[in-house]
Amino acid sequence: MLMKNRTLFILALVIALISFGWQNYIQPLLATYTESTVELRPRETRHSVPDFSLFDLGGNAVRLSDYRGAAVFIGFWATW
Repeated sequence: MLMKNRTLFILALVIALISFGWQNYIQPLLATYTESTVELRPRETRHSVPDFSLFDLGGNAVRLSDYRGAAVFIGFWATW
């Protein structure tokens, strides 16, 4: 019985803390965000990425310049 009451108390406390955090920190932050807050620099002032090549899983060379004009996501993964 005591363990059940303690568990319910802790659960209620966690829910109250999450609610407090949401109302006082997250919602005001989201309210200030608009699409106009994200601005790209003019094309003339951007730096270009140096061209490089990597090998895909099939052993074929793939160059970054092959994807010019497209969005490219490069994921680096290390296992050590």
